[in-house]
Amino acid sequence: MSNYRSITILTSSSKSFEKVMLTRLLKHLTDHNILRKEHCGFRTKLKTDNATYQLTIQILYALNNNLLISVIFCNSKRHLTVLITKFYYLNLNSVV
Repeated sequence: MSNYRSITILTSSSKSFEKVMLTRLLKHLTDHNILRKEHCGFRTKLKTDNATYQLTIQILYALNNNLLISVIFCNSKRHLTVLITKFYYLNLNSVV
């Protein structure tokens, strides 16, 4: 039941309020450089295609310079946090 999400029907005023809050939150996060450039999926003018393109560029750069290539795809923030912590512990922070 940890993945349970309740379903609600919002009124149009609630939806408008949500849109305003989202716009303000994203503006604040962008203005204060809180979001990393890799966060593409939900930002204006950035799509997940941008993240795929950046990954492709980094892989091609590594191939051209005979560097080691490793990619880990993670769909859970908890697991990603553990991986990043381990990378820093192993002094692999240049790959994060």
